[in-house]
Amino acid sequence: MSTKHLSLSDEQYQDLLTLLHLGEWMVNSHRETIIEQYDELIQHVSTFAAEFNAQELVEYDEEIEGFAPTLDFEEEYMEMVEEYDEVTFWDELITRLVERDLGEQFGEEELQHVDLDERLAAEFPLSSKYEAEFDQFGIDRLKLDNIDE
Repeated sequence: MSTKHLSLSDEQYQDLLTLLHLGEWMVNSHRETIIEQYDELIQHVSTFAAEFNAQELVEYDEEIEGFAPTLDFEEEYMEMVEEYDEVTFWDELITRLVERDLGEQFGEEELQHVDLDERLAAEFPLSSKYEAEFDQFGIDRLKLDNIDE
């Protein structure tokens, strides 16, 4: 394996660590068995923390025999995860409700063949309606019919 060199400023290194931890979270947080290669990359990059004045971001943990994010660093990037989750939740909820409504309006099979312009024309008012509802009320007025059946 050839060794290549990458030149980074201290700030770029710290940003890289943030992106690595965010990416690893996205890939592995929902899995029972993690994809090791991403953790291995974080471990490798973390070995350079002292050289880039980033000791406040990661620290060696004897218990796991590897580097772990410091509590402050983990809180910092987890705030970004929470912001992303918040926006994604509402976007995904609206998208799924619009898809459901379009399926009811056109029929599931017919929806696959609807002209793009016609589909967009039907999607926009539905999306706008849901966005306005959730912006004003959140999930407070969201009710499920027949949930007890």
